[in-house]
Amino acid sequence: MTEASIFDALAALRIDVDQLSEHPDNYNNGDVNLIAESLRVNSQYKPIIFDKRTGHVLAGNHTLRAARALGWAQVAAIGIDTDEVTARKILAVDNQSAKKSTYDEALLAELLQSIPDLEGTGFTDDDLDDLLAATETELELPPAPTQADYAETPEQQTERAAAVAGQGTFAAQGVAEVILVMELETKEDMLRDLDAIAKHLDGTTRAAAAARAARIALAVLDARDTNPDLARLIEMTAPAELPQ
Repeated sequence: MTEASIFDALAALRIDVDQLSEHPDNYNNGDVNLIAESLRVNSQYKPIIFDKRTGHVLAGNHTLRAARALGWAQVAAIGIDTDEVTARKILAVDNQSAKKSTYDEALLAELLQSIPDLEGTGFTDDDLDDLLAATETELELPPAPTQADYAETPEQQTERAAAVAGQGTFAAQGVAEVILVMELETKEDMLRDLDAIAKHLDGTTRAAAAARAARIALAVLDARDTNPDLARLIEMTAPAELPQ
């Protein structure tokens, strides 16, 4: 058997795993591998709760299963004196309270960013990237000067922002969706270009890269109208799709 890794504060609660059994009516299917990883990386930091009458686990069934998978001979556990009805209620609410919990994505992203190694957290680097993309609310880009007669004034920008406020699917989070319909080949080319731009911008997100690329393109096109040398350069180097 493998030596159990349990926090010292729980040492007095150690009991043999053979004294416990998973509750036969536990309907929840937890991620045993994830819990085993946490036990291995973080040690056991909270006790299992079991019914003294039967030895059935009321809270922590998958922790018991993970400990057994790791080869632990002992776990930290607390036995409570209860009747059958209350025991079943505890089993149900322990599962249901976990299922109904929600979280603040911005605070979660901040928490995960503060952890050097996500092993044992239940999250991956890809999960963190998705959170950061979902919670990105502001692009700190200065307004680009333009001589185009179709450019918005600051007042027009404010008016337009007020008019569309709340229309995006992520409006409650302070962000918005932009949906572009294009051919699959064009989409792959665009994503590749955005990744390249993001790399030039020190690894920013695709959304930030798209915003910066649009502003750069606008500035170049505006300058083309007043700079003959730049216009000739664009004609020689621009892809066919770029307006001439």
